[in-house]
Amino acid sequence: IQLSMFISEEPPRILLYVIAFITYIIPFTLSAFLYNLFGRGWKDSFLWVLRVTVLFSVTGIVSDLFLSEPFSLSVVNNVLVILWAVLMFVNVFGSSLKTNSELRVVMIGFLIFGFFALNENLVGLDIVPWQWRNESIGFLFFLSALGYAAANKFFRNEKKLYSIQQEMETARMIQSSIMPGNLPSIEGLDLAARYIPMKAVAGDFYGIELISNRQVGILIADVSGHGVGA
Repeated sequence: IQLSMFISEEPPRILLYVIAFITYIIPFTLSAFLYNLFGRGWKDSFLWVLRVTVLFSVTGIVSDLFLSEPFSLSVVNNVLVILWAVLMFVNVFGSSLKTNSELRVVMIGFLIFGFFALNENLVGLDIVPWQWRNESIGFLFFLSALGYAAANKFFRNEKKLYSIQQEMETARMIQSSIMPGNLPSIEGLDLAARYIPMKAVAGDFYGIELISNRQVGILIADVSGHGVGA
C-alpha cells in the first residue's frame, strides 16, 4: 500500500518521510480494524498479523531515519501487504461471523480494496505482467461501503429512537392520568404539589385524600430507579 500514488509531482523530502511513515503504519491500522471486526481469526492469525504489523511499522520508521532514506523497506512492505491480503481473504471467506446488511457491505468493500491493494503491491514487485495500478479506486469502494453502513445504521437507530420516544410519551401520559388531577379543598389548609421526574416517567406517586373534616391522608411513594422500569 503506497500513499505516494496520490501525488503526481516529486514532493519535498520531508513529505516523502511522512508518506513513508504513514505507508508503514497503514497495515497496522487495517490489521487492528480486522482484529476488532473478526477477533483473533483462524488459528489466531489476525492476532499474529497485528503483532507483526506493529513491529514492522516501528522497524520501517527507524530504518528510514537511520539510513536517511524514505521507503527503505518498501519491498518488505510490498511482501507484507501481499501476505496480509491473502490472509484477509482466507479469514473473511472462512469466517463464521454473524453478519447484518451493514457488515456485509463493509466486508465486500474491504475485499474489493484488498484486491486493489494486492494488485498494487504485485505490480510494485514486478510479479505480474501488467503495470496498471490504481489502489485509490479500491480505497474509494471501501470508503463508500463504510459510508453506506454508517448512514444505514444511523437512520435505523433514528427510527428505533423515534419509536422509543413514542412509547415514553405514552407511558408519561398514562402516569399523568393516575396522578391526582385536583387536590382537595380544605378550609384553613393550603395544598400544592409539583412533580418533575428526572426522565419522561419515573416510579414516584403521590395522593391526598380528605378522610373527614379533621383528617387528611397524604401518600408519597418513591420506587427506586428511573424510567419505565421504575
